[in-house]
Amino acid sequence: MKFECDGKIYDSDAMLQPRIQDKYIIALFITPDYSCVFGAYMSHDAGVIVKRIEGDGLESVAQKTQIPELLKAVDTVKIGNS
Repeated sequence: MKFECDGKIYDSDAMLQPRIQDKYIIALFITPDYSCVFGAYMSHDAGVIVKRIEGDGLESVAQKTQIPELLKAVDTVKIGNS
């Protein structure tokens, strides 16, 4: 699946896709360098929406799910922002 975020086109087939069990996020997409994390959400009126997960939201999802790829993404983003 291809999607656009911040003016850039991403291809989910080229991304890490760890399984997630969450009542809001139906799928996760993480860039191979762990610098961007996207969540797919189901909207009743718009269908599937893909949005970047960042900041406190990223840390919250990573801590709640303990998905190793998400934890690595949090560390990568923190290092990149230092």
